[in-house]
Amino acid sequence: MAKDFDSALWLSVSVKRPMITATLEDTILLKDVTRTDSGLRVTDYIWFTVGKTISVLELQPGDIVEFDARVGDYVKGYVNNREYIDERILDYKLNRPTRFERIAVKATA
Repeated sequence: MAKDFDSALWLSVSVKRPMITATLEDTILLKDVTRTDSGLRVTDYIWFTVGKTISVLELQPGDIVEFDARVGDYVKGYVNNREYIDERILDYKLNRPTRFERIAVKATA
């Protein structure tokens, strides 16, 4: 799969507790993720875990970021074999985000 160059508006930071460990992880919500080459919307929003690359940017709500990611697919939905219900659909996600860069800073009023 080819890499996509994406940009997004940073919205908020949250904390999640992974199922495997009891430690908390910082997460970041990006909304209106679009391809920079075509302007096509990739997704309405996406959550990423905040790692070293994102944390050094010291992002503020409203900042615009650009990053590389690979597009992957997965199956989501509800299945009940006893009742012969299969509501699975194919959906897409962004994998391996890299090269985060702040490209615009929200103006303060």
